[in-house]
Amino acid sequence: MKTKLLTTVCSVLFLLLSNNISAQFSPNNLSTNILDTGMSLSFMNNDLNEIPEVLDPFNFIEAGNPEMLNELGTLETHDPEVAASFARAMFGITGGLGFISDQTLWCLGAAYYMQLAMYTNSALYASLGAKYSGSSSDFFTSSLIGFQLQMLMFHSITQYNQVQFLYGALLAYELGSDKLKSGGGKTDITRLTAGLVVGLYVILSTQIAIMVQTNIFAYQSQTLKPESGGEFKDNTTWFLINKSNLLTLSLIWNLRNANR
Repeated sequence: MKTKLLTTVCSVLFLLLSNNISAQFSPNNLSTNILDTGMSLSFMNNDLNEIPEVLDPFNFIEAGNPEMLNELGTLETHDPEVAASFARAMFGITGGLGFISDQTLWCLGAAYYMQLAMYTNSALYASLGAKYSGSSSDFFTSSLIGFQLQMLMFHSITQYNQVQFLYGALLAYELGSDKLKSGGGKTDITRLTAGLVVGLYVILSTQIAIMVQTNIFAYQSQTLKPESGGEFKDNTTWFLINKSNLLTLSLIWNLRNANR
């Protein structure tokens, strides 16, 4: 009796165990296990990019990225101050000098620059500024105040945009007067200037840059009203650098950097 009972129990356990083993290695469960294993490997692979620096002190993962290697197969430094970008907005203060015959020209000003468009290696800016300018000679002095609008294209000529060539056009409107040094006579002046501009923009840091520019062409129309009465116009055209065209130096602050 006991032998029959033991045989029956062993048979039942054997059948249960066989069914369980068959279920574990069935095609459905096998594919599920393989899928789970693949997901785990994928998860581990994704986490490799987030290994903390303590576990990767020599940056093997970053060094293995082909985008980080230069032509010689060595790591290339990516200094954010060197890889500077075109600024979205800038503010600058300007001083300039020029010379013609017996006159010395000068100007002081400030301007706000706003990026209008961005291209592969260049950017288009509009600037609006205030300008205080004048001239001095042996016989008279003049001073004018006004506004200046510029449209400038900045084009990168170095790999990381540190140096940019600029060119464009300007339009300026000024009011002021000439004063004779002897006799004190005064002439009121209304001046409109249109010109073509060239220059260089040099980035010193992520926030500071310097800009040198001048007019290679300028057309100037003046309306003169002497104290003695009357009114007459004087229209003049200048070409080339430093021929009545001021050479200006500006200190520029980058207000917002663009994401390149």
